[in-house]
Amino acid sequence: MLDFIGCGSAFNTALGNNCAYYKKGDTLLLIDCGSTTFAGLTRSSLLTGIRHIYVLVTHLHPDHIGSLGDLIFYSHFINHSRITVLSPDIGRVAELLKLMGVAGNYFELVRLEDRYQLKNHEIDLEIEAYPASHVAEMACFGYLLRGEAGTVYYSGDAKTINADILEMLYQNQVDLLYQDTCNLEREFIPHLSYEQLCQTVQTPFRSRVYCMHLDEGFDSEKAKKDGFRVVELKRKG
Repeated sequence: MLDFIGCGSAFNTALGNNCAYYKKGDTLLLIDCGSTTFAGLTRSSLLTGIRHIYVLVTHLHPDHIGSLGDLIFYSHFINHSRITVLSPDIGRVAELLKLMGVAGNYFELVRLEDRYQLKNHEIDLEIEAYPASHVAEMACFGYLLRGEAGTVYYSGDAKTINADILEMLYQNQVDLLYQDTCNLEREFIPHLSYEQLCQTVQTPFRSRVYCMHLDEGFDSEKAKKDGFRVVELKRKG
């Protein structure tokens, strides 16, 4: 269901900031819009023909929201497309965009509450936000997406897998799980280590789990041998 314009961690610029997308017709759904994302979108021509853009924000770290202002400006002045930003934490998102100089009338801001139905002439998705354990300084969220192509969970940055989501995976209620995974095993690192991922996910279900937000030393081949999948970029840029 999801493709990726970038699948790297904050410092793995070769892979670009982690950003998933779903495109259908003239509608584009992005999950996050990090510092490298806008450049990747323009280089890969993903915005060509797009008239409706939705951006789900997981949290406010620069590698997840750093070029959202650029995308809004481009959509308003150049692409003449309508952009909607969605988050359970719209107050902080609005404050940050205001500090960037982004006028409020250039975009629509929607607070995600309970199960939100994102629906237009192209897509019909139910979105449910789950609090994610990442850092203490800000609210962070993962998203459960239910649509005609199935049900997927996108963790955002998270140092654990939500227990309810894990149980849904085991009960075959989640088709694919995209999980922030890092190389290092350190108490202070706010991402799920690969070792913890192996300890958490039972072997029969690993083929449904995609590792994403990859740091430079991540061993993709080992992850695949252990039964997991690894996000790869569909497009260059």
